[in-house]
Amino acid sequence: MGLISTVPSHSTPKSMTSKKTKTSKAEFYDKEYNARAGIPNYAEIVTRWQTDSEIARQRAVSIGRDLRYGPHPEETLDLFRAARSDSPLLVFIHGGYWRAIHKNDFSWVAPNLVAAGVSVAVVNYALVPSVKMDSAGGHLTGMMTAADWTDYRNDLPVDVVKAGVAISGLFDLRPIKEAPFLNVDLKLTTKRAVKMSPALMSPRHRMPLVCAVGEIESSEFHRQARLMTSARPNQDARYYAIPGAHHMAAVDALVEPGHPLFETTLRLCHRGGNASVG
Repeated sequence: MGLISTVPSHSTPKSMTSKKTKTSKAEFYDKEYNARAGIPNYAEIVTRWQTDSEIARQRAVSIGRDLRYGPHPEETLDLFRAARSDSPLLVFIHGGYWRAIHKNDFSWVAPNLVAAGVSVAVVNYALVPSVKMDSAGGHLTGMMTAADWTDYRNDLPVDVVKAGVAISGLFDLRPIKEAPFLNVDLKLTTKRAVKMSPALMSPRHRMPLVCAVGEIESSEFHRQARLMTSARPNQDARYYAIPGAHHMAAVDALVEPGHPLFETTLRLCHRGGNASVG
C-alpha cells in the first residue's frame, strides 16, 4: 500500500527551523494525536466501559484475577477462560499513550470472545512517568511482529504470537516526540523514537496483522496504519478503516459479534487464514 502523508518529513529541513514553523508543527501533532479531544462524549464512554467491565468480572464463569507476570506491582493480568482447555488465547493490551488507563477498564472486551471459544488475557502495565516508556496498545502489537522470541528463551518458537490486530496503533514514534502534550511525559528523543518504531524494524516471522483505525480518526492515525502495512510487503498485513468509527468506537468494533473486525479477529484466533477484513 502507498503511504499518504500530509505532514513534513521527520528529517526537518533548514526551512523548518523558524520559531513560527516549529510552533505550527507542534500544534499540528498535538491536534492529530489528541484523540479524545474530538470525542465530546468521551467521559460517558469511559463510564460505560467501567460499568460493563465490572459486570463482566462478576459474571465470568472462569476468571483468574490479578495474575502476576512481572516484578512491578502493576504488571498483572486478568484471564477470562473459555470453556475448552485448549482454546486459543487473545492477549488484549489497552492503549492510553503509555501514561493512562487500567486493565480494569477493559474487562468488557472478554465476554463475547469467550462465548466464541477464545480465552482472553486483559493485561495491565506500569505507566509513565513511574517507569520508563516501553510499549502500549496497538504499538506493542506492532512490536510483536518484529520480536525474536529466542532472545528471551531459546526454547520458544519463533511464531509464539500467531497473529495481531492493532487498533489505532502507533508504529512510527518520531511524530510523537513532536507533540508537546505527549512528550512532556514521554520524553522521547529521536534516537529512542526510532528504536521503538516497529514500522522501521524488519519482521522476524510471517504474522498476519490487521492495522485497523476508525474511519473518522485523524489523518495521522490513518497514516500510521498505512505505514505499518506498507512496511510489511512480504507479510500478510492489512489496513482497515472501521466505517463511521472514532478512536474509542474502534475498540467497540473489536468485540461486536457480526462486525467484520470481530469476525476477522475470531478467525485469526482460530488460525483461520489471512488478515483480510470482511
